[in-house]
Amino acid sequence: MHNVPVARPDFPAKSDLPASRRPSGLRRDLLRDAALAGLIVLLAIALIVILRFGALADTHTQVQVQRADDISAVASELQIQALELARWQSALAFEFVQSRGPLNADAESLHAFNRARGRYAELLARLATLQPPGSADSQVAALREQLDRFDALHGGLLGRLARPEAGASMEALSALLVAEQQTINALMSVSGQAAASARESALKLNLAQESRDVALRRLLMGLTGLIIGIAVMLIFLLRRSLVRQQELMRRLEELARTDALTQLPNRRAFEERLTLEIRRAQRSGGPLCLAIIDLDHFKQFNDTHGHPQGDALLKDAGHAWSLHLRPSDLLARFGGEEFVVLLPDCALQHAEHMLLRLQQATPQGQTFSAGVALWRQGDDPVRMLERADRALYSAKHAGRARIINEFGASALAQAAATLQDLGARSQMAGASRSHAP
Repeated sequence: MHNVPVARPDFPAKSDLPASRRPSGLRRDLLRDAALAGLIVLLAIALIVILRFGALADTHTQVQVQRADDISAVASELQIQALELARWQSALAFEFVQSRGPLNADAESLHAFNRARGRYAELLARLATLQPPGSADSQVAALREQLDRFDALHGGLLGRLARPEAGASMEALSALLVAEQQTINALMSVSGQAAASARESALKLNLAQESRDVALRRLLMGLTGLIIGIAVMLIFLLRRSLVRQQELMRRLEELARTDALTQLPNRRAFEERLTLEIRRAQRSGGPLCLAIIDLDHFKQFNDTHGHPQGDALLKDAGHAWSLHLRPSDLLARFGGEEFVVLLPDCALQHAEHMLLRLQQATPQGQTFSAGVALWRQGDDPVRMLERADRALYSAKHAGRARIINEFGASALAQAAATLQDLGARSQMAGASRSHAP
């Protein structure tokens, strides 16, 4: 029995694929996408670091701003208490002027005056604690100096008022009041300067904080926009790479079912189609024919004309035969010089008619031998191929250049003359090749 050739996978040559679809191009796409993904990761890390350090800097700045606001508030209250002390001191001076003699200040007034002075001292102590380490405390020292001087003058004045003496003349009391007034004025001036300085520092820190916040927001918005843009680009490139991979897979799948030389379906594609057509025939009950075609004396043709001419004969024969087949038929290269024809909805007699037309269309005056099998109920692809192969074996041993079906009958009688003529020409061609030098 004639051996059915073993199917070999047809791998596409590198040149068969467009440059943009070759694996190297896909590797470049993957490397580019990986680089973009890495860039996104780096930008995201940078964004997290900026947010982290920005949060720490913002916390530190907020502490400074809060301290500056507290200093400003204490300094402003100091200024208010200095005004309160000045008011009480002015009241004492006014009473002295009206009485033109020793003062008899009531206890309530003195208590209120002392309370204002105590509050001023508390605020001054708090201001000293709010000053950051290492900062200049000249204003606090000046305020303490003026407050100590005021305490000394005011203590002397109260002693004179509490225990009048003969030496406590109007001139002496007036001098004490004037000195105390000057001290209060100096205290008010230094307190006002401290409050103004504290407010200016707080304002500068608040403005600086706002500027940093604006810059940080702009930086974060820019980085976020950049990350979003790169992410969108990466998604687009990944999608395009996916489309390319799918197209490459489709192309590879197509090439895996295509014979590289003749561009006809290969054995794999034929076997898949044969399985489908057998199932369809089982459902519909319609006829299905399968033929195996083998070019006659192909080895001798190759030896005489060379393998390139042999390849050309295979391609030309496949193209010429395809022109005479129906759209529903399938012509495939089975291996070597063997082809298979699948003829759905075609009776055995019609299949032989079609193969006769293919015989007449064979290029370069060549002929072929063919075996035809008809599908039977319960057949599988292997059985059909075996019967067609046995019929092909019979055709070759009967002299080649003929078509024999699985029942052992030749092709139609009206084509016998044509076949004999073709066979004679083939034998003459073979004889001339054998005598060729």
